[in-house]
Amino acid sequence: MKINNITLSDLRRMNGKEGLILQGCGGEIKEWMDGINKMLTDKGILLDNTKFENVSAFQNDGVTCILYPFEDVHLDVGKIAMWRLQSYTAFAGT
Repeated sequence: MKINNITLSDLRRMNGKEGLILQGCGGEIKEWMDGINKMLTDKGILLDNTKFENVSAFQNDGVTCILYPFEDVHLDVGKIAMWRLQSYTAFAGT
């Protein structure tokens, strides 16, 4: 498990990459990783026993945000799209 600290400039240079960003993630990043991995596994979104192992944390307007990159996980894309829409008010996911 790896947590990278990045800047907004680093994020802007990630052209062509896909992922989920959750905004307002106070507290321990590892707890967020564990919780999101469990939640998405329980909902059948993370497939084939994959989980987010490498995330990136960054600050935006004084708020901690976490990027969960899609490159090393197997996802049910339709389910994650629906989950993102349903959980927007709780996680402000983009």
